[in-house]
Amino acid sequence: MTILMGRWDCSSCSTKGVRGDVYRCHACGASRPEDVVFYLPDEEEVVTDSAAIQAAEAGSDWKCDYCNQWVSILEKQCPNCAGTGATRQVVKEVKVETKRIVNAQDDYSGGSHLSDKVSPTVAPVLSQRHTPAASSRPTPRLQAVNPTFAPIRDKRQVLLAVLAFVGCLSLLVGGLYALFHTTNVPARLTHHSWVRTQHVEEYRRGIAESGWSHPSDAYNISTSQRVHHHDRVVDHYDTVPEYSTRRVADGTERYQSGTRTVDLGNGRFRREPVYKTRTTYRTERYQSGTRREAVYRQVAVYRTYYQYLVNRWLPGQDRVTQGQNVSPDWPSTAPRDADQRMAGRAEIYRIHFQELSPSNGSAARTWDQTLDEIHWRTWQDNTTVILVVNTFGIQEIKMVE
Repeated sequence: MTILMGRWDCSSCSTKGVRGDVYRCHACGASRPEDVVFYLPDEEEVVTDSAAIQAAEAGSDWKCDYCNQWVSILEKQCPNCAGTGATRQVVKEVKVETKRIVNAQDDYSGGSHLSDKVSPTVAPVLSQRHTPAASSRPTPRLQAVNPTFAPIRDKRQVLLAVLAFVGCLSLLVGGLYALFHTTNVPARLTHHSWVRTQHVEEYRRGIAESGWSHPSDAYNISTSQRVHHHDRVVDHYDTVPEYSTRRVADGTERYQSGTRTVDLGNGRFRREPVYKTRTTYRTERYQSGTRREAVYRQVAVYRTYYQYLVNRWLPGQDRVTQGQNVSPDWPSTAPRDADQRMAGRAEIYRIHFQELSPSNGSAARTWDQTLDEIHWRTWQDNTTVILVVNTFGIQEIKMVE
């Protein structure tokens, strides 16, 4: 509940916006008329002083019958002439403004708004009100009230989150640097190595195989009926209930639908909430009917399954030769018997390096590099080089000038 300071207009000199708690016009000195109409200015003034609030809530002013001076209802006699005769000013209850309260739960249809009708007890008073100039009188307007609540953040939690992020980022950068950072290491080519492999296939007879079909060269074929898969078929139907949901009345609740402003008859206004009652609802689940639901069973489907023998060329024992020189040779390609054949070749060539000057008396590190045969043959043993290495091995080989 809020007390607001009103205004009135002087009918003698047409001065606008005289404060409601002032009894005489500050421009011409004329007394406030008995039929005065108070109103609220565009820029409302809220009364906060406790004494002023008490005076506003006490009731309408009264007018001294002897000196025609307006007197607060808190005064028992006129401060001007000490008279006690009084003409009471009628308290007017006027609704000058309505503010609609936006309620997120007010989403049902048919909801009523604040009535724009005025109580019959104040109708005669309203009929006597005059309308001041448009520039000085406030225009009633609807204002939506939509409060927002800003989240309150804990600065310590934000700081900890930032520090954790910076720490994780530092670890990531450090790890990547350690993985990809390269160093130059003086080294010597110690020796060459090579491995040559001759792949061999062997002809195998009477290999047992099985399946839902057989190749054309299969022999000793036998068949049987086996479950290939299962079909899902309807066995019967059951009648099952079907459910739906609906909203049903669950009671009522009182809510604030807006505000109204009451003229206290002493130049002040009281803004107070307006409450209404509305129906509350709940959602209930109920059986809306029945339906037929199919019940299925699995039916095995049989097909012919084959078991048979076949002859196949299969990988045999490879022939391998290797050495640590620059004169590689191939294994013998001659088949040992008619059931063998050559199926392909593979070759690997490497050069090997050793660190020249280990640090702190540690063991010398070694590396190897795989090359094709042409480049492999161009390297000479005991060649001194600079190796550019990282965690993954040799990245570049530089010759020493």
